[in-house]
Amino acid sequence: DKAIKYLLDKQNQFGNYKVLRWDKYFDRLNYARRYEVNAVLLSGNPKISLNYLKQYVNFSLLLIDGTNSDYRIKQWQQEAEELNITYYVLKKNPAFIAKL
Repeated sequence: DKAIKYLLDKQNQFGNYKVLRWDKYFDRLNYARRYEVNAVLLSGNPKISLNYLKQYVNFSLLLIDGTNSDYRIKQWQQEAEELNITYYVLKKNPAFIAKL
């Protein structure tokens, strides 16, 4: 399945801590099951709503990098607050330290 292969290619693991880098290529894939990671990194301006993302990926932290437009970042921040998702924007804060 294309989605599983691409997802595994975009997942990084540090000990038991898993980060999935979600880019715009994911917009074209279909998902047969739900995935579990610690954090999702939104990169490259994907056209994704967090509500949709939560249907396919279980995560506790949303990271938003500087490659995304300010408009999309604002949109995701607002949606994250509405959905009670912890998020961190890397555009003005270029580093995030996770406790492993």
